[in-house]
This record gives sequence, C-alpha cells and structure tokens, in this order.
Amino acid sequence: MRKKDDGRIVFESGVGRLMPQVCDLEEATLGAILLDRDAYPTVSEILKPESFYKKEHGLIFRAIVDLAAGGMPVDMLTVVEQLRRNGSLEEAGGPFYVCQLTGKVASAAHLKAHATIIAEKYFRRQLIEMSMRAEAGCFDGTEVFEEVLARINADIESLMERSAPRGEAVILGEALKKSINEAYVRREKVLKGGEAAITTGFAALDRIMAGGWKGGQLGVLAARPSVGKSSLALHMAKRAAMRRYCVALFSMEMSETELADRLVVGESGIDKNRYRSGCQSDGEMKKAEEAAFGSLYGLNISIFANENENIAGIVGKMRLLKKKGMCDMVIIDYLQLITPTSGIDVREQQVSEMSRALKKAAGELGVPIVALSQMNRDIEKRGNRRPQLSDLRESGSLEQDADVVMFLQKRDGIEDEGNILDVIVEKNRDGETGTVKVVYNESMTAFFDYDYGQFGKFVHPPVEHWQERAGKDDEERPF
Repeated sequence: MRKKDDGRIVFESGVGRLMPQVCDLEEATLGAILLDRDAYPTVSEILKPESFYKKEHGLIFRAIVDLAAGGMPVDMLTVVEQLRRNGSLEEAGGPFYVCQLTGKVASAAHLKAHATIIAEKYFRRQLIEMSMRAEAGCFDGTEVFEEVLARINADIESLMERSAPRGEAVILGEALKKSINEAYVRREKVLKGGEAAITTGFAALDRIMAGGWKGGQLGVLAARPSVGKSSLALHMAKRAAMRRYCVALFSMEMSETELADRLVVGESGIDKNRYRSGCQSDGEMKKAEEAAFGSLYGLNISIFANENENIAGIVGKMRLLKKKGMCDMVIIDYLQLITPTSGIDVREQQVSEMSRALKKAAGELGVPIVALSQMNRDIEKRGNRRPQLSDLRESGSLEQDADVVMFLQKRDGIEDEGNILDVIVEKNRDGETGTVKVVYNESMTAFFDYDYGQFGKFVHPPVEHWQERAGKDDEERPF
C-alpha cells in the first residue's frame, strides 16, 4: 500500500482508491464565507487550512484565516489581495477561480453541517496515513515493537483529541438543572447505603475532600523519597477495594510480588523485614496466610508492574479495564518514572504532557486518577519546610492540571511523634485545604487514622493494637 501524488491509495492488488474528500462541499463552504461576513466565525473552530483536500482550497482558507486574525473584512476582493500578498494567488487558481466559488453556494443555512463533513473527511485521511505508517513500522524489523506500538497509540490519541467536537456555550439554567439532578443522584446513593465518593482511607482526610476521591479528578500525591508515599497509595487502593471498588494500580518501581508483600505484612501485622528475610515463625506465617487468603484475596486490584510503561499504554489499559467494568479508580506510582512517548527532550514538558493526558483520561472515563510525584530538593533549603505547589518536581503544568494536590511529610523535631506523618492538602479545587495527621507503622508498611481522642498525647501503641484496628469490620470504622 502506498500513497500517490494525486491522493490515491494504491494497495498490493494495484487498484487505486481516492482518499476521502468532498470537493463540492469545500467549494460551497468557501463561497459562503466570501459572501457572508458571519460565515467564517461559524466554521472557524471546525476547519483549518489543512482540512481541505484540494490544495487550492487550503490556500484560500489560509488567506481567510490571515484576514480574520488581522481584523480585516473577508470578501472576494480582500481574499484575492491577501493571496497576492502571500505569494500564492496563482497557485490557488488565480482571481477567476476565487470569484467563481461564490456561484457554488447551495445554502448558507447548512454551512456548519458542510464544515463538519469536510473535517470528518480530513480526519479519515489522517487515519489512513497513520495506518500506512503503522504498517511500515510493523514491516520494519529494525524498530523495537514497543516503540512502534507507542507511536501508534500517540498518533491515535492525538487524532482523537483533534477530532473531538468543540464545546459550545451552555445556558446557565441548563447547568443549574444538571447540578441539582446530580446532587439528587448522589443523595439517593448515600440514602441507599452507597457512597458519593471513594474513600481515601482516612476519616479526617475524607471530611476535607467531601467524602473522598470523585470521578474525573486528577489527584497528585507528592513526597520526598523514602517518606512513605508508595505505602500510602497502596493503603488507599486497599481501602477503596475493601469498599468493593475496582482499582487499577500502575507501578513503575515495584513488582507485583513486592506490592503483595506490603499488603500481606500490613494486613497481618507481622514485621516486613522478618517476612522478607525468611525469619518468620510458624505463627507469623499462619497470620500471613490468613491475611493473604482471607481479607485480601478477593480485593479487585489490577496490578500493572512495568518499569518501561508509557503514558499511551497506561491510558489504553485504563480504557480496556473500564470497558470490562473493572476500573473505578487508578493509582500511578509514580509520574516521573513513566516513559515519555513524544520526541520532546525537555523533561518538564514531558511531565506536563503526561499530566494533561491523565487529566483528559480522568474526565473521559469518569474515574479518579491519583498520580504519585516526587518533590524537588528546594524544600530542604528553606527555613519553612512546608511544601508548596512549586515543590512538585518537574511540575510544568502539573499543579494546574491537578484537581487535588496533597503532600506527605514527616513531622521533624517533634518528640514521640516519629511515626506520625502529615498529609497536607495544598490544593483542592472542589473543597477545603488543610492538614491531617496519620500514623505510619513503617515495619508493617501500613497506615492508620490518627486517634488523638483515644491516646491523648500520642504514644506508640503495641503491635496488638494495630492488628486489632486492621481487623475491624468496615461497618465499625468511620471511613
């Protein structure tokens, strides 16, 4: 299969096929724009110069775009003059060709429909050319298969974004109706024993976030290395799954076995070093088995452990899980380890591209996506070490794209609080901000609510307490 100069696609059979096009509608659309000053704004968000199949029509529309951008009127005479300034008048067919376009107008009333059809044919041509490139890449044995697949995914993502219908203004009254209807849906769900959001795993944090994570949100959980953000993310995944939500967990740092190990020791209460070193007792092994094949075994957590995962592959897997009804929440550990798919060399731009893709995916699939992120070292140089949005490493547009940004931080310099961490909600687009204390038992890689009312000035409870709390039924817990 190859593309010829006249636009035909030639297959191995030798039969030529004309690329998708509607030259008659292109002529009618350009003619309407030349005759009606209100016509161009109608199609300006739908058509681009490259949308036109015929080269002459693309050059003419380019002149129209240039005139509109300069605040100049658009008509037959101004377009001809603009083509002359661009040096493309003859290439566009000359003054006579531009003039005769005004006689091709069928009905300006259908202008938007005509423009939409022209744009669709353009996107079909784009998809055909992508298919040709994909075929060439598959036949080329020198290119790594994963790179070919990533490029195809990136091309498809780009085409889907460009071909998506542009949003139109919505009357306030309609937006208010939608707001009230959705509020009734959430209320009815709660009255029937359901939940309006997915729990974070901490009662106090859920209160700040109006119940927890919500569909369409992009959340960012950031911390310096070795503070416990991976363990916190795993805790959130477990607590959501215990509420019968389906969680997709992408880990670029740990294997599925390492993640399972953390869940087992956290649920059983045994020491992680003893469990990993083979020094556990018979009793500890029994507890580990009870945790693994008891409360954890039935949790619907899909683990993708791949250090070479790229953003296109991650979004593709989300879509597949969503179609199967197995994706209510996504956790990514962590953002800076995702392999870039574009040719951009600047790391900050790569991370920004990834954050935009994740925000778009969250809205498209209607699920919360929580992406873990590193913080830069500038925070260690400041007198006040409270994290700021600018502390997100290689942030770019990350802090703008995110609906929720929370930081996990150690409580430096406070005696008897070595296993208490702060979860700082620094940005919350739909709710409050604030700081929540949580308890981190590092030997168990497990998190718990900070219960100040029970312990007074916080002391370190014995391991039996953690086991008791971890074993409580969901109905007895406040989250």
